[in-house]
Amino acid sequence: MSLVLPSREIITRPAHDVLFHQAVLDLFLRRRSSHMSPHLYNDHTGVANGESISGAYSWSRAAQDEFWYYVIRSDTAFLRKIILEIAKIVPHGLPFVDLGPGSLKAVQEKSLLLVQMLENSHAQPLDSSAKFVRDYEGFMAEHAPSVICKGKVLNFKSPKARHDFGSKEVAGYYGGSTNTNLVHPFDIELGLTKLPSSSQFSSIKFPDHVLTQDIKKLGKLMNNSWMITSFDGNQDEGSLYKAYRSRYFDRFIRNVFYRAATELSASQIGPKGFSANYDPNGFDYEPVWIPSAHLLANYVVANKDQEFSIGRHSVEIERDDAFLVLNSFKFPQEVYKRNCKNAGARVEALWSDDESPTNLCITRTPANENVLRLNAA
Repeated sequence: MSLVLPSREIITRPAHDVLFHQAVLDLFLRRRSSHMSPHLYNDHTGVANGESISGAYSWSRAAQDEFWYYVIRSDTAFLRKIILEIAKIVPHGLPFVDLGPGSLKAVQEKSLLLVQMLENSHAQPLDSSAKFVRDYEGFMAEHAPSVICKGKVLNFKSPKARHDFGSKEVAGYYGGSTNTNLVHPFDIELGLTKLPSSSQFSSIKFPDHVLTQDIKKLGKLMNNSWMITSFDGNQDEGSLYKAYRSRYFDRFIRNVFYRAATELSASQIGPKGFSANYDPNGFDYEPVWIPSAHLLANYVVANKDQEFSIGRHSVEIERDDAFLVLNSFKFPQEVYKRNCKNAGARVEALWSDDESPTNLCITRTPANENVLRLNAA
């Protein structure tokens, strides 16, 4: 099977994406941070140095072409290594729910393998990108035609998120790196406007309460079901910086600044938009490893002073101002097990790879009475 990078077809969405607009406004006004994950993977027409800088394109290139970006490659290799063990534990024939798979390469190398090994008759990807959901459905139609595949465009971490299988038992898959992108605005809590220094690291701790709540949210979505979850536990600063300072991961993190210029300009959406003097080239990517929190913090740092407006809001940015776009937590096994227990999820199996920092866990989510009542109604 050959893999084709995302086409340049632009996904269909409202001319003014209100949620994205609000997220960018909150980021620049420092109301919230580390919350851009739902918007990073979208396709758009932004260009940097003559090449597309859309989220869909940049992520696919990072996952497929970057030698040092090990996360997806190691995740795939480990899943394939222990797939028979997974198939012994997770019941066969259940509907398959794929949570934010991220790229067609992931679907080809991981999701399809799970669907085949677990003999799933139905599959449903849940993803914030409409185009990716269509691509996923098309891929399954071609490579697993006996599987009924119908995706949903949504933020599966929303409290209102639901898959289409009601209260039925399902097999859920949460692979790759999305599950480590916890929202934890420590920079706002500590009043930081620049990159954190090593002397400030001790004040930044791993947010157990956030991970526990994240697992609980998935428990409500995947009521009384099986969850296959992988996560990166790398604690080595050197290999992390090699991975995250790669060309296309850099562009992936910065892509939302170009999308804002393309889709949210005043010329596009009127007086609520960005003024013409906003320059998306005025930002550089800078990852920061914070060992006390098991966190690789993905920052974007201003490389020059800027003044512009977003509707009625004036924004003044100084050179070296830092904006936390995304958290990539790297939690050890004991951290994940502790939070599963706190969330009421039973760990059925937990493996660690002896060739990479990848871990894979199978949990049984608890029955949620609220979900059962909702689906019964």
